[in-house]
Amino acid sequence: MAARQFFSTCALLLTLGWLCPGMALAGEATASSLIREEQRLSIDGVEETWRLTWRKAPTPVCSPEEGFAEWGMCPCAGFEFGEAGELDLLRLVPGRAEERLALTPFFRETPAPGACLRRWPLHETDSDQAERPDFTRMVRQRPLARIMVLGDYDHDGQASEFVLQIGAGPCGHQQAVLVGLDPRTSRLRLYGTAEQPERLLILEHPQHWELLRVANGEIEVRQWPCGDHGGEEEETLMLRADQAGLHATRIRRACPDDGSPGQELAREIL
Repeated sequence: MAARQFFSTCALLLTLGWLCPGMALAGEATASSLIREEQRLSIDGVEETWRLTWRKAPTPVCSPEEGFAEWGMCPCAGFEFGEAGELDLLRLVPGRAEERLALTPFFRETPAPGACLRRWPLHETDSDQAERPDFTRMVRQRPLARIMVLGDYDHDGQASEFVLQIGAGPCGHQQAVLVGLDPRTSRLRLYGTAEQPERLLILEHPQHWELLRVANGEIEVRQWPCGDHGGEEEETLMLRADQAGLHATRIRRACPDDGSPGQELAREIL
């Protein structure tokens, strides 16, 4: 009787999209089951494959059954209905050895240890629907959320970069970086600037990267507005992309009580 109940429960879990403890699918995950996402793209006329791959089966994080009081909070922003674990980016090019970039070390404030990725997309009405008995099933029937949304963020003429959220916190902030190919080595990397290529360029919201992608020149994005979490200074970034790469200048300004533009306090080339 207990065995029958166990396998019935496992069947339900598999239907909902999760693996069952003790079964071969979860205990010894196959290579294909660890592939979170795969994209094919053309670089200089050569078709290659990029894969986001877990090193072992990931664990649920900010899952729908936890309720809106959990997945709707700031630490889960961008990671709702997600999973966490050890994550790599693999690059497969015909005639070349497999290239692997470990992504886990770059993640910062996340709701669970390791790298975190959203698994199922968040809908605008989910907060209103969260109390429905079938909400979890409804979420897990959605197509997987796409992570590698490739675009020409560095304006080099090739749509071969994607934005990766690496943190959530404090409220209103979702730290994100740019992943793509290093023009100096033609290998995978997380982007820095042309001036400091080894220093990771982190923007406080994924949307800031999108603004750079569609920009025709230099843009200014507000990383920390006046009053954000009690802050008494404003921090913005001047961003642009050209043939040399990405360029960023951090500007700190005072926050006058009357709301007028503040005096510049410091400027730093990143």
